[in-house]
Amino acid sequence: MPGKSVIAYRYESFGGILHTQKPPMLVWVDRDYMRSLGYADSPLWDEADSLISAPVEVHAMLSRRCSAGCRGCYADAVSDSGQKELDLEGWKKAMDILAEARVFHVALGGGESMELPWLFELAAYARARGVVPNLTTNGFLVDEHNARSCRVFGQINVSIDGLKEQYRQCRGIDGFERADRALTLLKKARCRFGINTVVSRLNFDRLEEIVRYARAKGVNQIELLRFKPSGRGQTVFDEMGLTGEQLRSFYPMTQKLRKKYGLNLRVDCSFMPQIFFHKPNPQRASFFRVAGCHAGQLLMGIMPDGRVSACSFAGAEDWNINEFPSRWASKDSFSLFRGWRDRAQEPCRTCNYLDLCLGGCHVVAETVCGSPDSGDPGCPYIMQNEERRNCCSCV
Repeated sequence: MPGKSVIAYRYESFGGILHTQKPPMLVWVDRDYMRSLGYADSPLWDEADSLISAPVEVHAMLSRRCSAGCRGCYADAVSDSGQKELDLEGWKKAMDILAEARVFHVALGGGESMELPWLFELAAYARARGVVPNLTTNGFLVDEHNARSCRVFGQINVSIDGLKEQYRQCRGIDGFERADRALTLLKKARCRFGINTVVSRLNFDRLEEIVRYARAKGVNQIELLRFKPSGRGQTVFDEMGLTGEQLRSFYPMTQKLRKKYGLNLRVDCSFMPQIFFHKPNPQRASFFRVAGCHAGQLLMGIMPDGRVSACSFAGAEDWNINEFPSRWASKDSFSLFRGWRDRAQEPCRTCNYLDLCLGGCHVVAETVCGSPDSGDPGCPYIMQNEERRNCCSCV
């Protein structure tokens, strides 16, 4: 990989992480490769730490403010949160801390971040500090002017869970035309943009329509997110959570769509049990960093009031972003997530994919099973194990 393609780097005990521009990606490399690019040896190379020095990406929930009112909103966002939240200066200080730690990306979300008058100023500030800002938005407020302003972002993903009437059924609001217009304006403004689709029981059988639509709109990626029982999603999870059959057939379906439409179809880490159920080559999966929950390790969240969380869906820790330098490496931080593998129960403990899957989504496990130490109840292996146990108990 030519050194000139590297736009940012960070030393780690194993070598370093490179942020490349063409293609845009993060690459884990060993010490010899760092030396080959002309980087000097680092004091970190004298250490043997399994925890990296900082997350590679941080999800910043800038506010719970959002006037849309989607029925399954994971953040339980409202038009006026009434809660104390960080202002622009508070978020700039947070960006300073992330920049000092050499975090590569910050995903700005909410609520609806475009309802904040200082969103673009914050994004420009993060960019100036060397942190690439990305944006997730419903797209309702994208017009010709701020579409051009969106060039400050590395990636803008517009949330679309279905076309036209399907959008209303999934989100409980009429918003497709506005989201569709946002994609058109972002393309016209030459932004790098994509679609976020929350995969639920309601739209699973019509995902191909969304992929076909996405290709026609010229998006560069689609991110498939699993519907989770978080925020208002808890109240409709029984209605919208994926069925067992849908969870089992998810991975073959996505492979078929990738091949047919040639799009960059990405899936979030909560879908890893459904992928590993189909027994992909573990060495290949490891090489391409296809892995499960790394909340509190590769990823971290920041709540609107500045408290940190392991991911966007997890509860807050007992410290805030200002304490990051002293608390990140603490053994007490994110212990529920970082120590999960050692507490894994059957059938996870003896699963061949444990080190890659890491038990699926612990937020789903905690909400549905009552314990984050349980394996993901949506894992097809766990579902089979439960079916066998129930069958035996009936004999």
